[in-house]
Amino acid sequence: MTHSVIQSTVQPLKGGLIVSCQAEPELGSKMSEPRDVARMATEVLEAGACAVRICGINNIAETKRQNPTAIIIGITKALYPDGRVLITPNRNSIMRIAEAGADIIGMDMTQRVRPCGRSALDLYRLCKRDLKSVLFMADIATIVDAHDAILAGVDLIGTTLSGYTPETENTLNKEVWFEHQPDVELVKMLTSRYPNTPIIAEGRWRTPQQCFDAIHIHGAWAVCAGSQITRPRMITRWHVQALERHENN
Repeated sequence: MTHSVIQSTVQPLKGGLIVSCQAEPELGSKMSEPRDVARMATEVLEAGACAVRICGINNIAETKRQNPTAIIIGITKALYPDGRVLITPNRNSIMRIAEAGADIIGMDMTQRVRPCGRSALDLYRLCKRDLKSVLFMADIATIVDAHDAILAGVDLIGTTLSGYTPETENTLNKEVWFEHQPDVELVKMLTSRYPNTPIIAEGRWRTPQQCFDAIHIHGAWAVCAGSQITRPRMITRWHVQALERHENN
């Protein structure tokens, strides 16, 4: 991939807010149709988001159709045998994400072996040979994940999966209103150790102050927020639970 391709996609993200526009019908969402997701993306892009993270082939394609100049981080989701979410599971999903118009492909690059038997690094190397003009973002959970992904040549690192793997699920810090806090320490370690790699603070970054700190205090290249902006059911539940907590005190 040429330096100019990388710069034209990564540089506009610097210091910016990426918004994850996802709707989960399995959790009751009525906003999961591609046109709904694409409109959601249009809303946040017009409000100043530097990029959007979109799950699902049809959602990616429709978002690109409605927003042809937008930077899209595309993913799909499957499940590991233990029921945990697997982000972008196989070569077919990676190729289809690229064909749908994503500029960056996000994929699980933790130490876990996929159901097909491949490691994340093997899958990345296999697909990178065929996708010269698409960038890859490694969704990681630990500093070891990040180190391996950077050595393999990924373009961006996201702290997306910290707290959602067996070795990190007990590291989550309880947060009064939003269930759990972001993994601030992981972002700080990554930006300190790998200053030449764009580190995306992702995973439970919700308040404006947290997003500001992620970039201006902790050194992240960009910050990705999702639930607090694009999931009305979840946002409503947080507020209702806050009121109920007060009533029970």
